[in-house]
Amino acid sequence: MARDPLADVGTLYRARRAEVVWEPWEVEAVVAQASAEAGVALRFVWLSGLRRGDACAVRWDQWDHALRALVVPTGKSGGRTRQVVPVGPDLEALMAGLPRRAVTILTSSRGAPWRPDSLTHALLRAVAKVRERHPGFAAGKTLHDLRGTRATEEVAAMLADPALRERMGWTNGASSAPGRYVAPVTVLAARRRRNTEGT
Repeated sequence: MARDPLADVGTLYRARRAEVVWEPWEVEAVVAQASAEAGVALRFVWLSGLRRGDACAVRWDQWDHALRALVVPTGKSGGRTRQVVPVGPDLEALMAGLPRRAVTILTSSRGAPWRPDSLTHALLRAVAKVRERHPGFAAGKTLHDLRGTRATEEVAAMLADPALRERMGWTNGASSAPGRYVAPVTVLAARRRRNTEGT
């Protein structure tokens, strides 16, 4: 009883999603096919890089206007780790247009907070609609990959690792989250895209 018999057993599988990145045009296509409420919620997840549960639970009072950031204790860590999400112009404009129906930022038209599963289903329905005209659209891409895409974009902006960990709400130490979600090839592609858009 004093020793965990599974302590030396490795993980059953390894998640390697680093190469799976949503392109901005793909996100826009999904948002266009979603309902107005779902489109806003999905865009919020994409711009914030929050896990779906944290995106549904984030409150208005966690928006630190002086810091220009959302400071969100992560659900995965039981609130021990904070994700600091810079509120840039795109995210600020999105939130400025949201009605304050409840303490949470994302709510339905009835004022109820979004549920994590509802976000996933909204994405799947919108993707299915796009695939009616474009089979194979966003093949294998999931809601959580929006988070990985945001991490890739942040790395492409040359954010240092400690700052990236705080930005994404990843714990320090042995966590391999940056390696699982961000691959050098996707960072390179994102940097090239940024350079092209900037010229």
